[in-house]
Amino acid sequence: MNEHTSKVIVAILDLIGRLIWPAVVLLVIFKFRRYIEALLTRLGSLKIAGSEWVFQPTTDKEVRTQVDNTNEKIKLGPDGFFSSEGIKRFVTISGLLDNDDAVKQELLIFQTPKQRTWLVASKKYVFVLLDDENTQKINSLIQTTFEKSNILPLKFNSQDNAGTVKFDAEDIWWYYSFNLFPTTTSLKNAIKKLIKD
Repeated sequence: MNEHTSKVIVAILDLIGRLIWPAVVLLVIFKFRRYIEALLTRLGSLKIAGSEWVFQPTTDKEVRTQVDNTNEKIKLGPDGFFSSEGIKRFVTISGLLDNDDAVKQELLIFQTPKQRTWLVASKKYVFVLLDDENTQKINSLIQTTFEKSNILPLKFNSQDNAGTVKFDAEDIWWYYSFNLFPTTTSLKNAIKKLIKD
């Protein structure tokens, strides 16, 4: 074996040695991706290399809907989320509306590549929906509901590179996106318009 061939072999072995650990890390991430995703969903946010991702956790409140018992299938949009019409339809067929009630309008308050949070107003109620892969799988988009009269006053805060809002009806803080509502006043006005009779 000449000196040139041995240098090439050493270089190839060195390259393989440098690539083995990243390959092992990628393999572990791929193999345990569902567990990692579940963990990230429980976290409020994740910071990596100067970037930050915010995740809205689901509530512990169990809202029973009748969506599983219907034959109607609401289709996802090309982005993997329900459209505004699909969100309103989900509430309509949920079985949570009174007979004399109907969905009026919706408001998207939080949007990331993995999640969306919507407020849907009927004549009497406000529904908070969390649209992500996990809630879609088990038809649990509706996280909570309360009477429209109990939504105000609002409390605001900011956390994890996103705004948070708390409705008077409950002690749950919900993320809202600064790119959708750059000020608390803009969100407050949008919510007032949503619940206006």
